[in-house]
Amino acid sequence: MRTRRGPWRGLLAAVLVGSLLPAGFGPGAGTASPTGATDTHAAGAGSVGASVARAGDVAQELVLITGDRVTLNPTGAVRIEPGEGRDGINFATYSDADEHVHVVPSDAVDLLARGGLDRNLFDVTALAAYGYDSRRGGTPLIVTYVRNGDSSAARVRIAKGGARLARELRSVGGAAVQPSSVTAAKLWNEITTGAGRRKLRPEIGQVWLDRKLNLHLDSSVPQVGAPTAWAAGYDGTGAKIAVLDSGVDATHPDLAGKVVAAQNFTSEADAGDLLGHGTHVASIAAGTGAASDGARRGVAPGASLLNGKVCTAAASNNCPESAIIAGMQWAAQQGADVVNLSLGGLDTVGVDPMEQAVNTLSAQHGTLFVVSAGNRGPGEMTVESPSTADAALSVGAVGDDDHLPYFTARGPRIGDTAIKPDLTAPGVSITAAASSTAPSTPLGEFYVANEGTSMAAPHVAGAAAILAQRNPGWTGTQLKSALLGSAQPHDPTPIFEQGAGRLDVARGYDQRLLADPPSLSLGRQQYPHHDDPVLNRTVTYTNTGTSAVTLSLDLTTRDPNGSTAPTGMFALSASSVTVPAGGSAAVRFSANTALDGPEGHYGGTITATAGGDVRVVTPYAVDRAVAGGEVTFRHLNSVGEPTSERSTILFSLDGGEDYFLGTESEPITRYIRAGTYFLQSWITDSADFDSRQTMLVNPSVRIDRDQTITLDARLGRPVDVDVTDDPNERTLSVELGYWWRDNAGNTRSYGNLLDGGRPLAFGQVDPEQRTPGLTSFLNVTLAEPGPGGDDFVNSPRSYHLLKRFDQHVPTGFTQTYSTASLARVDARLAESTPNTRGNKSSYPSFGEQRWTGQFAIQFDLPFTHTEYYSAAPGLRWFSTFGDHHPPSRTSTISLQSAPRAYPPGTTVTEGWNEPVLGPSYSALLVPSDGVHRTGNTIHLDPMLIGDGSGHSGWANATPRYTLRRNGTVIADSTSGPWPDVTVPATRSTFRLEGRVEPMAPAELSTLVTAVWTFGSRTTSGSTPVRLPLWTVSFRPVLDDSNVAKAGTTFTFPATLAAQPGSSPGSVRKVTVQYSTNDGTSWSNAAVSGSGNTRTVSVPHPNTSGFVSLRATVTDSANNSVEQTVVRAYKIAP
Repeated sequence: MRTRRGPWRGLLAAVLVGSLLPAGFGPGAGTASPTGATDTHAAGAGSVGASVARAGDVAQELVLITGDRVTLNPTGAVRIEPGEGRDGINFATYSDADEHVHVVPSDAVDLLARGGLDRNLFDVTALAAYGYDSRRGGTPLIVTYVRNGDSSAARVRIAKGGARLARELRSVGGAAVQPSSVTAAKLWNEITTGAGRRKLRPEIGQVWLDRKLNLHLDSSVPQVGAPTAWAAGYDGTGAKIAVLDSGVDATHPDLAGKVVAAQNFTSEADAGDLLGHGTHVASIAAGTGAASDGARRGVAPGASLLNGKVCTAAASNNCPESAIIAGMQWAAQQGADVVNLSLGGLDTVGVDPMEQAVNTLSAQHGTLFVVSAGNRGPGEMTVESPSTADAALSVGAVGDDDHLPYFTARGPRIGDTAIKPDLTAPGVSITAAASSTAPSTPLGEFYVANEGTSMAAPHVAGAAAILAQRNPGWTGTQLKSALLGSAQPHDPTPIFEQGAGRLDVARGYDQRLLADPPSLSLGRQQYPHHDDPVLNRTVTYTNTGTSAVTLSLDLTTRDPNGSTAPTGMFALSASSVTVPAGGSAAVRFSANTALDGPEGHYGGTITATAGGDVRVVTPYAVDRAVAGGEVTFRHLNSVGEPTSERSTILFSLDGGEDYFLGTESEPITRYIRAGTYFLQSWITDSADFDSRQTMLVNPSVRIDRDQTITLDARLGRPVDVDVTDDPNERTLSVELGYWWRDNAGNTRSYGNLLDGGRPLAFGQVDPEQRTPGLTSFLNVTLAEPGPGGDDFVNSPRSYHLLKRFDQHVPTGFTQTYSTASLARVDARLAESTPNTRGNKSSYPSFGEQRWTGQFAIQFDLPFTHTEYYSAAPGLRWFSTFGDHHPPSRTSTISLQSAPRAYPPGTTVTEGWNEPVLGPSYSALLVPSDGVHRTGNTIHLDPMLIGDGSGHSGWANATPRYTLRRNGTVIADSTSGPWPDVTVPATRSTFRLEGRVEPMAPAELSTLVTAVWTFGSRTTSGSTPVRLPLWTVSFRPVLDDSNVAKAGTTFTFPATLAAQPGSSPGSVRKVTVQYSTNDGTSWSNAAVSGSGNTRTVSVPHPNTSGFVSLRATVTDSANNSVEQTVVRAYKIAP
């Protein structure tokens, strides 16, 4: 193995598809937890509707805050190009629990772990879903200033970095910042100091991604008791409800005259509602029911509305955080009594800008923020921000029977296990006002039914308005206390799922007694519990009425299994208390978790009653942590010295929490929950590029007590792989990866991609240990340097060598190969757009679609590159190709191959990027790709771009499509990429129309369309059944510049193919037409042959230009396609 010295400016490519972990970082100049915090729970990254395998519908180039450029294609593959002046920076890639790909530069790791940077800044799946690509500029940020510091100094830094202040956000002590994609690296250097381990400048507090959050999508008003309050004369009159949402249709009869102020914080033209969500929410809170003769009134029909438009009409990720915070500030300044936020995003440990804004504005203005908990249920710790703010009233959803639907988010709050949501309200099948300007509203319809915590929150906002009318001087804190205290608990729903219970306006509007605090979150008591301290808290009851009240106190308790908690674990200091009129009285609550009992979440209620009219409910909860121990991790480098240049990860084999250790001082001591873990530790001798890196693995370590684990890099052994008959090869990359099945039955996998230019060593702590179910692999890529000799641009040949290990991880590895023992592939890389540069990467798989990481090699197109591949039973190789135009950095195409085995000693030729670029389903990777049906659901993933060699791919533009059933449109591009469409079970005729127009500088295939007609009926089983969609692939023989000779009759093959795995009829009719004027007029081409292979003859005029092709295929089952490619290939004399 011949190593390189010094950094290499190349592209890092890594594909993370399948069940990849929320894993830690690979090697770098300093490594740490990817969670962005020292808490052990790995929080989600962002509430976006895309996954690793489906990150977007086109390849997107993204510019990180560091200035590094990342290209993400729809398979989840990423290519990384370091920013200007950032040679020598390493990059880690991993996927989190939501299958979001993260790309983290090594000089950002410490800042992430210390909380200075938001880890969402490196979530490239979310950045792509938000539309934050390089064409719109740099990644939008929220930058907070050091508290009580000089904000002017921070502004100067931001300006010097080439960024602009988009808006001031005083409630969070910062600003929304829009960097330039060109000067992002300069901004990074302005706001941080240092090199390998960066720190924020003294004037900068934290840097966050300006995320785009999601909106959270009759009988419900009586269910919460609002008519009782109306009958008493309280309907919210005089109170103001601010709705921060997608706007409000103020012309709707139910909302006419109710909007007293409006402000638009979005890029849309006005504060109207083009989506329909905000109108629906506003009418639940305060609609008059005028369009239904009062039958569909909101909870507080007398309240007035403030319309703060903070979300656009996009299908998802349509609410920028900075716009929401600006809307909060506006609503509080407008004097809103209550602000409704039916939106949210994933919560993280600590206080994010949204939560900070809620807390600050609540304290400054006395405003109550009612926020939907989110629709990420039914798992625990799924409650979303900003409902997780201390001051927010977080609202979950219930059905008409007070049971929780599956979608409503559950608590506790991540990090400190606090009670969230605070209460629940109806959120299932809620009928309310429909916006007349929303495309989804049928003509003439005034109402529409929706469900979600979005619908639950405005029920509570309306109730708060009624209480504000009843008690004009009350603050938001008092309103919150009254609403929680009057709620109706639903047994046996756990406290962490329902909070105080279901909203009860009939009791709440006249609630005279308030509890402070309104709920008791006692946090987490760490294991072991024999010495747990008794937790004492005081609950103070305040009587706002005119007569003294004697309260009887009752305590309900539940252990983690739903049974009554052990006797004495929870207690009150008194069984009753008298609260004087206008006064207060206190009672002490205690929790003794040292008593024996199950480990986990405990909760219950303190219920204070007086007769049948007075009831105050106070929920409480504590986490009695499961068993574990204080574990000390000691790290020694390759000469036996303690080192802080390390990163250690423990992956739970029991389906529990994973732990990421990195920035703490050496040695690291952390409480680890009892269980069995897969342990990995990277130990680097120093931050210098030439220093040795060692990875140690213990595939199965049991932790159930206090203990010390020593990780000694001297246990590692070198990796040395060579090709004996190529003296010029150098190591491009080395990857050690593994996958295993944990004790919960989940398949886990992780890969470490390393630059081959530095010394590497691997080792299993006990080399003789064998772990059933564990598979590891070593993937080494060698290549000859390019003509310049300093890097691999235009490398003439590369070697892709893989070794698999069963039940263990290798301790070092030495192997030699000869070219005769490998398979040879001559890859012709064509130029479809002049003056472009291409890149190609290859990835191994053992049949479970586990693509791994790789450095891509760049080529000036056209280019022929020779590749050699190792072979093994079950081993297949999958490749990707992409190009970009260096002056504009605009990509034109991304392609992928189907997995393929290469027998040793064979030679094959593969063409890439060769015309004609048009529809192709030949390279579908997994069963979920393509257009398929499962039962009564059709999944749409039309593939409109592929090359003449059968590779499928994507252009640099968003495809558009429409699906019709029996002539009626049932789905189109507004449904989002790759939607699932529910259709009737009976056999129907479908027509799928697709269209894509690649943007400049693309020169060929500037317009591609396809119209597929096919029949389908319901299918049985859960396996997707691909539908019979035909394509025609043309493969003309052209010169190196993809040009054919003018003035001749040109003959080329055409291959007819239906989607792999589908059941088409036999081909009945084929036609091909050509055009030499970009489709203005068409002529018939001669077609000969039979079956699925035909020959096409086109007469070329004796002029320079382009030939366009249009083809049709019809089969015996009446499935058909008509596909058109404008500028299929070029001609010249």
